[in-house]
Amino acid sequence: MIYSVENYLNFFDMLKKEFAFWLSSSLLLSLAPVTLISNSSVAGNLGSCPIPETDARNPTDLNNIISSFANSDCAPITLIQDTEFFRYYSSPLAPAISRGRFLTDTFYTDTADAIIGLALLPEFNNKATQLEKALVPAGTTVYEGIAGAQPVGNTASCYKGGAVQDFIADRDVLKTVFTYLSNLVNNGDACTYAVPEPNLAPVISLIGLGFIGYRLKKSKA
Repeated sequence: MIYSVENYLNFFDMLKKEFAFWLSSSLLLSLAPVTLISNSSVAGNLGSCPIPETDARNPTDLNNIISSFANSDCAPITLIQDTEFFRYYSSPLAPAISRGRFLTDTFYTDTADAIIGLALLPEFNNKATQLEKALVPAGTTVYEGIAGAQPVGNTASCYKGGAVQDFIADRDVLKTVFTYLSNLVNNGDACTYAVPEPNLAPVISLIGLGFIGYRLKKSKA
């Protein structure tokens, strides 16, 4: 196929237009401002947990809530229907209920698993001996993530977390219906419980008495 000079000129003209479009697009992208979404109250957090200040009691409370999630990461979920969650507590005693902001959809039957999975440090004063249901109404925004290890950032801690953790604001706690379900199998805090050393004194005494009896029997023989 033979191209005329006019064909070549048209071809180069097209290339110039394509290059000009590419160059202008690249310049616009390079000049576009970069927007970083952050929460000024949790400056320094590496995660993304968009709990507003109005959902916490004070700035320190907000920071503690966010840092209780693994990697300070949580996601807002607006419930489209009434939804059941679980809450583990130890005071007040059953069948009284305990209203609170921290819930979970993880079901436990014994205290040790709940304490470890929800990272309930002894200073939290929650021995997870009771279980209740929390019916959260539709329209509530629940902040959901994974319970992080306690103390925060201590990956070697026995209180390692790992359970699903849900947070609701105080105003939503007042709208939530809490119902006592049952007591958990109370096997204590596996992170602090020390297996007692066996008492060998009675065994040693029996062995001693047996040895003495054997010697007496031998002396009479």
